[in-house]
Amino acid sequence: MNDDKKDISYHGKTPDQILSELDEKKEMNRSKIKKSRRPLLFLSVSVLLITVVFLIYYLYKFNSQTVEYMAKSGSAVVRIVSEKEYLYGDPINISVKLSNSSSRELEIEISDFEFYITNVDDGNEYSFKYPPGVKVTLDRYDSRDVFNFARENPYFTLNPGEYTVESRVKIGGETLNMVKTFLVTEQSGVEFVFFDDYLNPGQQLESYIRVKNYSPETSEFEFGNYSVSFTKDGEQIYGIRSDFDNATYVLKSDERIDVPLEKFQVPDIPGEYELIYSYFLNDALKDGKRSLIVHDTSIDVDFNKIRILPYSLKVMGEGGLYEAEFYVVNDSGKTVYETVESVFFSISKGGRELFRYTSDPYRKLNIIIQPYSKRIFFSSKEWRTLELVESGEYEVKMILKLHGKQLEYSEILNVLPKTNE
Repeated sequence: MNDDKKDISYHGKTPDQILSELDEKKEMNRSKIKKSRRPLLFLSVSVLLITVVFLIYYLYKFNSQTVEYMAKSGSAVVRIVSEKEYLYGDPINISVKLSNSSSRELEIEISDFEFYITNVDDGNEYSFKYPPGVKVTLDRYDSRDVFNFARENPYFTLNPGEYTVESRVKIGGETLNMVKTFLVTEQSGVEFVFFDDYLNPGQQLESYIRVKNYSPETSEFEFGNYSVSFTKDGEQIYGIRSDFDNATYVLKSDERIDVPLEKFQVPDIPGEYELIYSYFLNDALKDGKRSLIVHDTSIDVDFNKIRILPYSLKVMGEGGLYEAEFYVVNDSGKTVYETVESVFFSISKGGRELFRYTSDPYRKLNIIIQPYSKRIFFSSKEWRTLELVESGEYEVKMILKLHGKQLEYSEILNVLPKTNE
């Protein structure tokens, strides 16, 4: 065997030359990538720096920003709490609150408290001042009312308009000032109503347009024509179009009236229908829709599981206003379709009847009581104001006559005499 090496001749580039060129190309690519990454890295760092600077500036501005309705002295924070808008006649729930913003107990003295409500157009409406100093201890992050306007003035009414509430208080020798604005607006108290939860097949529906004047002034309401129709699955079954018997009503402030519409018969087939209505009031079109249930009255009610539930005062002060709501409760697992045939309510003292309510014997009410639920059937506020001017023991009595049974309830109300302070 011949072990001598033979020389190999290449017509192109040698392997060493090819490897060398590949290494040179790799190095050139690395250099290009580095050069291309430098502007991108610079841009990323620049954006990050701008973002950090902006965030620092924003946090500084946010922390240094003052809120007119809030003031701070150390860890004590005082603020006016109110809504932006109130409806005329509703309670004006405005309060001045003192809070401890620290994690430690706070002991301070507040003095020279002042509170004002001013009509932007007409000037001062209400003012309250309390100069004496009061020492207050607040637990960490605790807060409490310094002054509650609605609680101190439950019957104070503000006419529609724009108002400013201002408050000043001195804490540790530092006077804090706060101010906030709010609106009192009127609402249009007009709605389409019918009182039954359900109607029997073929029963006559009695519906109304309920009008209440929420304005502080006497107002006139003028009606045009109206239309009412039944639909089922989008298809109209029955409809009427008519005019009001009396087109114009003049109501005093807070006065209410139910304007009757023409009676009409509901469908004979049980089910859930859609009632669509429209009417003209003061030349403006009002429209809407309501669900209407047609169902038979229940005939298999377990009246051992039907009871009266009162939400009423048991003890009150002499000269106060008595209020109560009465519910009928369904303690069974079945939906009950019942008819309220009559309601009797009375308040007596020493055998002498002082107040008596008896429902219209010609007006029955169909009610639905869902399983394990309750349904209101009487509210004293909806009836009249009940003022009890003498101390002593009173008897409150309620009789609810349903289609299948009469339910009765009575309780004792104690009216305490006024104390001489």
